[in-house]
Amino acid sequence: MADQQHTHILRRMAGQPQTDVADSPLTSSRAVRIALTKVAQDSVGLTITVQAIEEETLPLDDLLTGLSDELMLVGVLRGGDLAGLLGVDMQLRAAVVEMQTAQIVGEKPAEFRNATKTDKRMCDPLLVSLLKALPHAVVGTEFSGWLDGTVSGDLLPSARAVGLLLRDQSYRIVRMRVSLGTGEREGMIALALPVVTDDAARQATAEPVEDWPKLFRAAVSDAPAAFDAELCRFQMPIGQAENLVIGDLIPLPGCTVASVKLRSLDGVSVRHARLGQSNGKRAVRIATAPVSDMHELSAASVGIHADQSPDFAADIAGEDALLAAPMDAAMDLDGELGGPLEDTEMPEMAMTALDEGDELDFAPAEAPMIDIAG
Repeated sequence: MADQQHTHILRRMAGQPQTDVADSPLTSSRAVRIALTKVAQDSVGLTITVQAIEEETLPLDDLLTGLSDELMLVGVLRGGDLAGLLGVDMQLRAAVVEMQTAQIVGEKPAEFRNATKTDKRMCDPLLVSLLKALPHAVVGTEFSGWLDGTVSGDLLPSARAVGLLLRDQSYRIVRMRVSLGTGEREGMIALALPVVTDDAARQATAEPVEDWPKLFRAAVSDAPAAFDAELCRFQMPIGQAENLVIGDLIPLPGCTVASVKLRSLDGVSVRHARLGQSNGKRAVRIATAPVSDMHELSAASVGIHADQSPDFAADIAGEDALLAAPMDAAMDLDGELGGPLEDTEMPEMAMTALDEGDELDFAPAEAPMIDIAG
């Protein structure tokens, strides 16, 4: 640069016309090459030589097919949403780790291993600095605006997961192959982002995608679901269970055809159902939960505490005891009630039921049974 300035000065002093030398145009490949070389040196102290820059535009499916299993995939975010990805091969990320730990890159190639979160953290200085430097470096080239507003994201589990998260559109992928400066070790870093051709396409790319919960529901709504239909659950001594034989009957107290519960595979109750049959096979019909009978209510079940309403709680307990008593026990209470049972004043609801011909049955209902069949 100093020699050129001196030459220009001498030409002006000699009166010779100046001939401007045309500057070589800055291409996108050259801009990426310069930026990556400087970022690797400044961020982790790694000296590299960029050997080749490869660029191609691919649909999403072809992009995913070309991703090697040895690449560490890192998300690239734009506006908080996943827009693309960075891929770092085994040799380059090993060299970055070696520089940050041993301050030197080994001559032997590193053995392959799956990328970990530690590898991602060690490579973060390089990746973050690269995405920060590239948008300014490519201004005036065909890559101008392609990387605007991008930041490094989280580690991605696999190419298959990437296919579920990225939009189905065309992507520009740039592969940067580098020499690590020792022996024959070479590395590669790839960057893939949606193609931005004009302002309209850029705005379409920046538009938010369809509501994720809606997309997720549509994707899994046809997935199979398994349930267990539970009719009754009870405890039995292991000795009694071991002695069961074909033909034994097991009582199921309180169990009815409306007592079925559908449970998920982890045991969570999902819905109530009724037991029946369809086309000669056992079946259940989804139904509302059965309403508890009046005699099952108590002070605890209706949320009444004795310390809050002692009189009401006592009344409920008394009515429960009366309903549970057999008929002859109720007849023994004639003296305390002040007369025969039929002369005792009854609540209006009970009198109405008797007038309509309903019967009050105090006898316990026969409990359902389960048949042990062969």
